[in-house]
Amino acid sequence: MKKTVICALLALTLITTAFCSCGEKPGKTPATADVAAAISDSTEFSELMPLNDNNITRRYYGIDLDDIEEYEALVCSSGALADEISVFKMKEKDDVEDMLEVVRERKQDLYDMFVDYVPDEINKIENAVIGSNGNYVYFIICSDRAKAKAAAEGCF
Repeated sequence: MKKTVICALLALTLITTAFCSCGEKPGKTPATADVAAAISDSTEFSELMPLNDNNITRRYYGIDLDDIEEYEALVCSSGALADEISVFKMKEKDDVEDMLEVVRERKQDLYDMFVDYVPDEINKIENAVIGSNGNYVYFIICSDRAKAKAAAEGCF
């Protein structure tokens, strides 16, 4: 009788452990610089320069860095092309939607700037990659959006 009870308890423990271990597994948490580098290496971009805290908060995105754990933002160094790679890791998952809205506003600002300045860039801007994964938000403007998007998604 004791053996039967012990075997039943062991079987119950094994089944419970199996069900509990089937939960969602945490994703990768790469550095934003690594994600940006993978995107940059995936296809051709114009010469890109990194943005610093002052540039990103005032001129380019108008954001408050308090909600951002880390970021990597690269823009065309000459300003003549719309090419851009921006990757943000938010401190909280709840801030991802707000950051996606900021990125959409950035896309519209670029469209407004380039529509008369360099109309040939409008197609790239209209087809920009805007995405998120976990606490990450990414924004990519380039000629080969499929390769860039695949590179970004492959980081997670």
